Amino acid sequence: MQYRSTVFVVTEEQACPVYSLGDEFRVREMMLSISRGKPACLSLLTAIMPLVSLDPQAGKAARAKLSRGKHECGGCQGIIRFEPKKSGDFATLQMKLLIAAERREKFFTEDSGFAELRGLDAFSDLDDEQLHAVCNLGRIRQYSPDASIVSRGEATDRLFILLSGRVQLSVPGQPNSEIEPGALFGELSLVTDTVYTADYRALEAAVLLVLTVKELKTFLGKYPALHVFFYRRLAKRLENRVSHLTGHSASLSGSLKDVMMVDLFQLINSSQKSGRVELYLQDGSPGEVLFSDGELVRARHGERRGKEAFFSLLACDEGSFNFITGLTAEEKNLPVIGGFMSLVMEGMQKLDEQDS
Repeated sequence: MQYRSTVFVVTEEQACPVYSLGDEFRVREMMLSISRGKPACLSLLTAIMPLVSLDPQAGKAARAKLSRGKHECGGCQGIIRFEPKKSGDFATLQMKLLIAAERREKFFTEDSGFAELRGLDAFSDLDDEQLHAVCNLGRIRQYSPDASIVSRGEATDRLFILLSGRVQLSVPGQPNSEIEPGALFGELSLVTDTVYTADYRALEAAVLLVLTVKELKTFLGKYPALHVFFYRRLAKRLENRVSHLTGHSASLSGSLKDVMMVDLFQLINSSQKSGRVELYLQDGSPGEVLFSDGELVRARHGERRGKEAFFSLLACDEGSFNFITGLTAEEKNLPVIGGFMSLVMEGMQKLDEQDS
């Protein structure tokens, strides 16, 4: 099959995870060239191929589409629009730098969510591209004074970030409190199916960035820095959630399809909690891990015990878990099996060796 030589340029971009305004794609003979440093996206390739095909059966339709000028690629959560360049040459470096500068300035002037988040200390660790990606994923919502944002008992299918205003948090049996701009709520849904345990309402006009959990889980895999960002806040929320509870009164349950075993263990370790993780694995084998102040003190998986059981559990990805806070007096005196991060690294290395 033959293809016509054409150069396309991106003229519009909305939340595309790969391409930016001004990026170019050149078709020459059987080759597709992309702006330096950018990968070739299969969705884009699918959109471009019919436009440049010289196949006699598709030629007329392709020429008609090409003559219309603007084209679109929307094969993922983002979208770009591109059109053929009048000149067959790539843009100059100076033009690329100018476009990048204009795009960065647009973040501040047209994206109020971006500007608000950039001014908050909680998001200072994220660079502009990462922060803009968060804004594009979510939706800005405005709430009038005394409006209900979310009610206790509702399923946590959304994550909220307060951009401005005052929001009151009400928990039965506890004094009401306020959360400040930059605060997150609903992030426990990233690791477990749960419900909101408090009522949130606006004390004054408030602006929030709302992200659906389903989209966010998919999105975080593409942005490791953001994964770490939300993970740290998740660990802090777990610590706050169970800090006032003792014994076996607090628990956290979920599916291993939603959270990796190693992430679950790291969450408990980083929040320095004491308790047991009861594991109900797909293959029917029993599993249990005990933590004392975040350190591993007991592990069992089937007939395995100790380190070998812990390493074996790291490979499990089907089933469910239940973390119950609190240990017996005897369990509190159990010796630590080993340094937690060293055990994780050794276990992950064993998994890599098994895979290879």
